[in-house]
Amino acid sequence: MVNDKLFIWILILVISSHFQLTAQADRSIQIASPNLTLSVTGEDPGFKYDWRVTMVEKDLSRLDLAIQGNGDRQIPPLTLTWKVPAINVKGTWFANAYFNKSIRPDWENDIVQSRAAVEAPVINLFGYDDMNTHTFAVSEAINTVRLHAGLREEESSIICSVKLFSEPQGAQQEYKTSILFDSRSVPYEVALSGVSDWWSSFENLKPLQVPDLAITPMYSTWYSYHQSLDEEQLLEECKLAYAMGYRSIIIDDGWQTFDSNRGYAYSGDWKPERIPKMKEFVDQVHTTGMKLLLWYSVPLVGAKSQAYKKFNGKFLSENQGWGAAVLDPRYPEVRTYLIETYINALRDWDLDGFKLDFIDQFKAFEQTEFTLENGRDHASVNEAVDRLMSDLVSRLQEEKSDIMIEFRQRYVGPVMRKYGNIFRAGDCPNDAVANKIRTTDVRLLSGNTAVHSD
Repeated sequence: MVNDKLFIWILILVISSHFQLTAQADRSIQIASPNLTLSVTGEDPGFKYDWRVTMVEKDLSRLDLAIQGNGDRQIPPLTLTWKVPAINVKGTWFANAYFNKSIRPDWENDIVQSRAAVEAPVINLFGYDDMNTHTFAVSEAINTVRLHAGLREEESSIICSVKLFSEPQGAQQEYKTSILFDSRSVPYEVALSGVSDWWSSFENLKPLQVPDLAITPMYSTWYSYHQSLDEEQLLEECKLAYAMGYRSIIIDDGWQTFDSNRGYAYSGDWKPERIPKMKEFVDQVHTTGMKLLLWYSVPLVGAKSQAYKKFNGKFLSENQGWGAAVLDPRYPEVRTYLIETYINALRDWDLDGFKLDFIDQFKAFEQTEFTLENGRDHASVNEAVDRLMSDLVSRLQEEKSDIMIEFRQRYVGPVMRKYGNIFRAGDCPNDAVANKIRTTDVRLLSGNTAVHSD
């Protein structure tokens, strides 16, 4: 009985000690301009956290974070929270807000979940005069970052937060990131442009060179022909388009298969069934004065493709509705296959560029294991995506320095500017208002990257 009581007291002391350590690890950080008090939760005593504040100019400051560990385990989740007065706050802007730029409540789920192939790690609060009220952005653009800004009604404050390491990244010995806080009284688009320039200043976020051709009008086959492509009609369209000022054509989904059912069951092998003499067709397009970009759904291998059989067991997920699986880029043989597919197409068919679609499907799922086991050479899916796309773009540029690479909205953040020089508004068929809004939203963070409407 005495031993049982002793054990309970020891257990209480151990638990109490743990909570004391946790409490001691939490801290407040004061930023003078803008006037912010940041609350930090989640620091682990097994890691060393170094926080440094730099005032760039009045009401614009940067917080730099460096973390050191032993490399034997991953860094646990870390959250920064602060509040700003809800004065002259008309709405909330983030890269994929679309029509809903309203003020969110603080109890709503995080409104931005940014990673390499989705979103951008920035939130802007703008006023009734379209001036910047408060903008915050994170330099971590590859791994998952969660951001939120929501109204706490009881005190009329906007509660802002940044959450790091909410998704496992594997064991790390050191880590660095920065957060920008901007409360300058400038037009909100100026604040966002400043964020874009700030991202571009990082060596691992240098944007891809933009050829002059990328900013000329571009014809896409999707809305005119969908999957029912016809070579002769397309050549006539190229002639007409060139006379109207167009200089490039994107051959969208349909060239690789005779199957016209929506879905991707035949994606992955990339044999030009509908345009069997692809090199001859590309040459004919070139004679009209037009350049040619070819569509690929990068991560998807259809259940009826040979690639599906080849890589079965190396998938992140399977989508029954699409009839396709999502490849896992953490396997080097998967990355090699994808890269060689595009390099061979560029060489064999003399392409001028690519529309690389569905990049946002490269993501961790519930069943994803964040380890280096079973032949994977990356634990993080996001870091593997960065490796895949960086290697691909480097190889493509070696073959053709002015290569054009187009991505579409949701994947138009600072990391994607490394891989693509054309961003397109997300799908908005027959909707001119949505097209204008989405094109404008893409433009706000894209710097000199070419932006096209849908």
